[in-house]
Amino acid sequence: MMTIPTSIGRFPTLLGSHLMLRNLQGTQSSLLQTQIQLATGRAVNRPSDDAMSARSILGLDSIISQRMRHIGNLQFADATLSVVDSTIGELSDLLLEVKSIASGHLGSGQEDSTAQADAAAIDALLSRIVSLANRSHNDLHLFGGTATGRAPLVDFAGGYRYQGIGDGMLTDLGLLNEIRLTMTGQDVFGSLSNRIQGAVDLAPNLTGQTLLEDLNGARGLGFEPGMLSITMTPPGVAVDVDLTDAHDMDDVIAALEEQVPGVFSIGARGLIIDIPAGSSITVDDGGTAADLGIQGTWDTAGLNIAASLDARLTEHSTVQSLNLNLGMIRIENIGQQHDLDLSSAETIGDVMRMIEDLDIGVRMEISDSGNTLQMLNEVSGSSMSIGEVGGGSTATQLGIRSMQRSTLLADFNDGYGVDTVEGLSDLRITLRDGSSFEVDLSDAVHVGDVIDAIDAAASLAFGDPPPVSIGLAADGNGIELVDATVGAGRLVIESRNGSLAPEQLGLLGSTNASTYTGEDRSRVAVESVFSHLMDLRSAMLSGDEGAVSRLIQKLEEDIERAAGARAEAGHRSRMVSDAMGRFESRNIDDETLRSQLRDVDFTEASMRFAALQQQLQASLATTARLSSLSLMDFLG
Repeated sequence: MMTIPTSIGRFPTLLGSHLMLRNLQGTQSSLLQTQIQLATGRAVNRPSDDAMSARSILGLDSIISQRMRHIGNLQFADATLSVVDSTIGELSDLLLEVKSIASGHLGSGQEDSTAQADAAAIDALLSRIVSLANRSHNDLHLFGGTATGRAPLVDFAGGYRYQGIGDGMLTDLGLLNEIRLTMTGQDVFGSLSNRIQGAVDLAPNLTGQTLLEDLNGARGLGFEPGMLSITMTPPGVAVDVDLTDAHDMDDVIAALEEQVPGVFSIGARGLIIDIPAGSSITVDDGGTAADLGIQGTWDTAGLNIAASLDARLTEHSTVQSLNLNLGMIRIENIGQQHDLDLSSAETIGDVMRMIEDLDIGVRMEISDSGNTLQMLNEVSGSSMSIGEVGGGSTATQLGIRSMQRSTLLADFNDGYGVDTVEGLSDLRITLRDGSSFEVDLSDAVHVGDVIDAIDAAASLAFGDPPPVSIGLAADGNGIELVDATVGAGRLVIESRNGSLAPEQLGLLGSTNASTYTGEDRSRVAVESVFSHLMDLRSAMLSGDEGAVSRLIQKLEEDIERAAGARAEAGHRSRMVSDAMGRFESRNIDDETLRSQLRDVDFTEASMRFAALQQQLQASLATTARLSSLSLMDFLG
């Protein structure tokens, strides 16, 4: 309503008009603002309406928007994990059906037609399990690890090749702990074999090209780029060395050489500090110096070797830095044998690519420890062997030979191991001159134990050195005996006391030659559902009930693995479900607070709108009345 300030003593007509117009405009502005609030349902439509509330609203908008994205991702994760869980459940049911068929096959004296029918049933179940392995949800393959865009399992050379990689797909769920939406074929189906774990520590020597990111550092914490403070006494003046932009060891030496020439150089494992007689060097400034192993005071004249920087094995590691002299290796898989020449390889990455280019389902990787290599057989239904060629040592140098002295006998014969006779001789070796000796292998655990036991028995029988030597095959794999005796007989290895060990070691047989090379029984097969079903099908068709019985044990392991994988999927799903509940609850609280700050009170706004309408009507009436007054109205 129009008012006239009390400070105004004189009220000209022009001033009155201005005051009346201002009051009308103020009422109309308030009326318009209230009308906008009623139309939009919001009390704050612009930051100028309420700066403090607007700031809080913007913050809440950002929080709610981000949380809604997380809720959407959680809903997708929940749906995906539900499909994973149900798929593994189907797998468990199919494996139980396979086990039932296999158990019914034992001891029943079934005819060939029945065995063929059982084998056909196993084959059909195998096809269904392969389909489960390649199941996808929203174009996302569930069992290929992080490789979700392609089928993880493909037909390959009469078997099944796993081409998944990684541990599983991650997405932004807004959680502190990572939850993977997909699983690996290894976890569910056992689709890879990595028994050939590197037996040799391949810690590379430092070179100028060694990347700083590939160092574990003197503290085992990696390398942290930063500044160094170096004081050379005399003269006792500190200089700063900037390593923030250093990329490799050459960069480190160049930066150090610029400030303190002739002091630092690269050693095989760490830096070398050359202290002149009568001088000392103090290196300070925390993390960077400690990571390089040079923190502290060095006052011993001459060459001082700093702590090892523990360079990790990477694809960039050079053959030269590993002190390797590479030649030929023999790789066998999917019925193919390749003698691969690695002499041209300059880096570990080159070796990996050469092996991959063979395209026989064999892959080399660097182990998680970062200092050894491991070989993977990707093909279910095939066994892999890595051996030497012509007496070479390349596979042994790389630590990837599938039969080494350290190979466990328990890994022989597809994991069935070697059965010895406790306390009695397991085999007899007859040399070409007719002499013989017996060997007890009951204490053998590794291949090296077998070699040592035979050598010890020969020495006991004939004296040292014995006329027969034993070791790993110079060509390929297997245990090899060399008979130095002269005679018309044969070199014979036979079982004693009913022991299965000679046959299971691949040593049962004879030869006219002076050298007997046993079979390779340590070949690396993929311990997967697919391998076991293929072997079971073959065992049924051949009538090998012993193999069927052993494969039932393998099936029980497969069922147990599937149960563990399903439990893991259920655990992940529960974590996702709980997170969704928490996020939705927080969202309700934040939306309530935002509503209190942003949304209009319709009752209050409606009453204010009505009051402003009345105020406007009164102001218009008063303005009209006052505007129509003239001198004549005051003349009597």
